[in-house]
Order: sequence, then C-alpha cells, then structure tokens
Amino acid sequence: MKITVMSIFFPPERGAAPSRIMSMCKAMQARGCDVEVITALANYPKGKLFDEYSGKLFVKEEIEGVKCRRYWLYPSNSNNPFVRVFSMFSFSLSLLFSLPYLIHRKSDIVIVQSPPLLVGLIGSWLGRLVGGKVITNVSDIWPKTALELGVVSKGISYSFFELIERWMYEASHGLMAQSQQTVKYLQGVQDKPTFLYYNLTDRFPFNGKELDKTEFKIVYAGLLGIAQGIHQICEEIDFHELNTTFHIYGDGQERSRIETYVKENDKRGIFLHKSIPKSEISEMLAGFHATIVPLKKPIYGALPSKIFMAIGSQLPIFFSGEGEGRSLVEQKGIGWVSPSNDYRRLEANIKKAVSEAGEYETKKANIARALTDDFNYDSAQDELLKFLKEQTQRKRGDHTSI
Repeated sequence: MKITVMSIFFPPERGAAPSRIMSMCKAMQARGCDVEVITALANYPKGKLFDEYSGKLFVKEEIEGVKCRRYWLYPSNSNNPFVRVFSMFSFSLSLLFSLPYLIHRKSDIVIVQSPPLLVGLIGSWLGRLVGGKVITNVSDIWPKTALELGVVSKGISYSFFELIERWMYEASHGLMAQSQQTVKYLQGVQDKPTFLYYNLTDRFPFNGKELDKTEFKIVYAGLLGIAQGIHQICEEIDFHELNTTFHIYGDGQERSRIETYVKENDKRGIFLHKSIPKSEISEMLAGFHATIVPLKKPIYGALPSKIFMAIGSQLPIFFSGEGEGRSLVEQKGIGWVSPSNDYRRLEANIKKAVSEAGEYETKKANIARALTDDFNYDSAQDELLKFLKEQTQRKRGDHTSI
C-alpha cells in the first residue's frame, strides 16, 4: 500500500505533530507500506528556516529512513494572525508544485494534516485529484480552537475559516483525530469513517535506573508557549521550599522570559536547559521522578501529547488544567490533577508526591498497567493499518463510522 503524507510539520522540527507523524510513518513502513512525506522546509517553532534549508526552494531527502520532499514557505511565528495566515497560504501554494509527483506516484492513501486549514484543504483536493483515498488528520478543531484561544473572533474571517473547514471534511474519505472529544465533534459534523489515533510514542526502554530519593526531581519537556504557562508556574511555586527541583527543556515564545526569571531567582530550584533532540529524550526523562503537564485554558478536543510521553517513560503526572487530559489522568490513576491556574492546588499535589512514597509508587504501577492495557503503541499502529486498508476497499459514498 502506497501512503503519501502531507504535513507542514515534520522532523527535524520538534513538537507533538512532527513526532507523531514521524512515528506513524515509521510504523507503517515497518508493516510493509511504501511511505513518503510532502512537507515544508523546516522552520517550526522558531519561525525561520533551519540553516540547512535556508535559501532553498525544494529539498528531497530522507529523515530517519523516511523519504520526504520539502517545499518552500514563508516562515513565521508572528503573533499577527494575518502574517501567520500568509505563511500557511504560501505553503498551500507550494503544494501545487507536488502535483506532477503525486500523479506519477499513484498513492492508495493520502494522509493530510490539519491544521493549518488551508494546507488541509489544498492537500485533500490534491489527494482527490490524483485518485487516492484522502484521510484528514484533525489534531485541533480549527477555527473553533482559534476562537477559544482568542486568536480570532466571530465575523467574516471566522465564517470564511468555517467554510474551509467544511470543504476540507467534504473532500476527505475518512478522518483521524487525537482525542475522544475531537472524534465526537467530527462524527457530529460529517458522516465519514473516523479513527481515534492517540499521540502515542514508542515505549521508552525503562533502564531500571535507581533515582536519588533525597531529591525529588520534576521535569517539563515541550513547547514553551502561552497556552502552557510555564513562566507563571515558575513565578508561583518555590520548588526549593518543596524539597524538589523543576527542570525545563524546550523552546518557544516564553523561553526568553523564563530564562530571565530563572537568572534573577536562582534560589527557587528551577533550572532551564537547552532543547534536546528526540534521540536523547528517553535517557533524559529516566533521571526524573515526575512531570508537569499544564494547560492554561480549557480547549475543546485538546489532549496534550505530553501525557503519552509521560506514560511511555513511566513518569507520574502533575496535570494542571481541565478537559479530556484531566479526565484521563484521574480515571487511570496515573497522577495528580489541579484546575487551570490553581497554583496552590498544584503546590499541594507536589507536596503530597514528595512526602507520600506509597501513593507515588501506586501511580507508577498504574502507569505500567495503562502502558500495557490501554495505550499499547504496537496495537495502535496495527489498528491504524487496518483502518487505512478498509478505506482503500470502501466504495465511494460508503461512510459508515468506525
């Protein structure tokens, strides 16, 4: 089965979407599929082209054994929504240059990543045009998510994005999503086969390293953006007073603010580290007792991928937020939860984890069970392959939900 993936995100970029897409591609290749990726010149999250792609319009290469074709875009991480839209539009136009290749390749399945909506729409149209079964992966429900984040307000532009969203779904033969809420939403707006594909990671090899019980170490590894609010956690919680340390890995809009704060408040047990490549994450996470997964505002359909990174590395979770992520952590007993921006509750949870060894070990045992029973990586990839094969056999107009 020939699978072509269209996504603006792909390694060497870091983050949930590039990691998930790479993981999916490698899993499908391991199961006998012919997989290639059409993507942009790497630029995320800094908003400028990586040095190795600077000054280029097109690059054909292989990343971790996966063939990919990279096309130009105008890179930007500007807070100005019009600049961001132009950046996405530029890549949407570049995608048109992939048409001769798509016609020659004759893909059985074309998996299109959305958001960005414009990329999702153009990708789904191109997939239809060349005769492949189009599966659109909806990792965030745009423009609904943008409205909840305050990026856009209801009006002409919002209605325009809703129109693009509807066209994109109509052009798709099937849909994928990373949360139960998103699946429910998609099944409510379109009668298309829909598949829940959690943002699982390969199970990190547990090295059995004995951690120093005299120093409880907490880690955050991921995007340092406004939605995560790591800077405010640093301001609100004195980790040194809690007999613990907080270690931060990542990049994003808040990094410079966090760096300044840590330098000026070097007695609070907070350490800011450089962002590290995926190949080093497993070894790094093995040196910590727990992780913080924060979400400042409830976003419908959002399920932080860091939950699954924590499960894969057997780290109990301090979840700060609402929604499906909070429910999952509570129901599986894999961590402690607190409402968004309730720093006193988060602080109390950290105190409990540090002082009550029995409860901490229970959380770890629950994670080991969930990793085997509920969030098994290999089983998830087998189910995805089954779903994709079913779409190639489905007749036009048959939209039974899965």
